[in-house]
Amino acid sequence: MVAGSDPQDQNPNKYIYSVDLCSPIPFACDTCTTDSGYCQQSTDKKWTFCVGKYSTASFVGQDGGKGVQIYYTSPPGNDGLVRKGTVTVNCNPNAKTPQNVDIHNPVNVNSYQISFDSAAGCAGGGGLSGGSIFLIILIPGIALYFFGGMLYLGALKGNRGKEMVPNIEFWVTVPGLVQDGITFTITKVKGFMGKT
Repeated sequence: MVAGSDPQDQNPNKYIYSVDLCSPIPFACDTCTTDSGYCQQSTDKKWTFCVGKYSTASFVGQDGGKGVQIYYTSPPGNDGLVRKGTVTVNCNPNAKTPQNVDIHNPVNVNSYQISFDSAAGCAGGGGLSGGSIFLIILIPGIALYFFGGMLYLGALKGNRGKEMVPNIEFWVTVPGLVQDGITFTITKVKGFMGKT
């Protein structure tokens, strides 16, 4: 959760702004009684204004993984106004906690703005992992092997039933080979445990 006030605020009744990107704020905020994601509260706690509900926040990534912007909209507040706010999380991989927090009091109810630097604003790696690429190739490859092989053996060779499965002799022996491998491994482990 990020909380702070606008350092340029000359208003004697200053406000504290609270934003939680991971879960609703743990206190009631105006009409957002249990689901506030962005809240404005006077320092004397007499006034609170819900800037946006946590459950309706929309996240938009910035180009190149440079950060993320979160847009909030509130239901009509006790004063009848609908507020809108923007939180900008700039990518800083070294910022484990929010840094360079910049909070501005709104000019109007549609201009709430907070920005800060955080590792949470960075894109997660910038591409697919090697394991993801392997699975993307492996799964369609297996499907192509079986369906292509069945089509070939059925249409061109005239095979029917289980004879349409490519390399059926190998696939029939696989369960026995797996059983042999498990038995071998258990025997080796028992032998190793007996020697210690």
